[in-house]
Amino acid sequence: MAFKLLASTKLTADIATIKTTGAKLDNMIQEAAIHCIGYSVLHGDIRPANALLAALPQGARRSTFVAFMEKYGNLAYMEANGKVFEHYKVEGRTFDGKIEEFWYSTKKEVVKSTLDCLEEFDNLIIKLQKRGKKEEVKHADLSNKIALVVAEYRRAIHEQAA
Repeated sequence: MAFKLLASTKLTADIATIKTTGAKLDNMIQEAAIHCIGYSVLHGDIRPANALLAALPQGARRSTFVAFMEKYGNLAYMEANGKVFEHYKVEGRTFDGKIEEFWYSTKKEVVKSTLDCLEEFDNLIIKLQKRGKKEEVKHADLSNKIALVVAEYRRAIHEQAA
């Protein structure tokens, strides 16, 4: 059987229904999300938030929803733990049920961090020293040279500060 196009009036009516239904669904998600946030802040209960996340339809803007829930709730999205929310208490966070922003307009925050090379090298040296006690070490001279360079750098920083 050959494909038959819908009459344009029928197609237009269907599109209008989708638009109305989509707006209703967005409002239902907003209302439920606010209550889920309330449960996370007031009771530390993450179950409603996880249930709502699981109930979102395919194609829903999940990353936007997650950003909204993390922004206002005591929730952290843990992709490694099966893509669920965990309880994450944000000090001083309160809940009064008034959230003006809509869930679908929330942008994921980009957290800028500072890489502290000195701290990273300290951690690397400690890790190498611990493993060196348990295992045969190849290129031990390299590890020792890195430790000396880091120690010299640290000494120079302290001299500048004094």
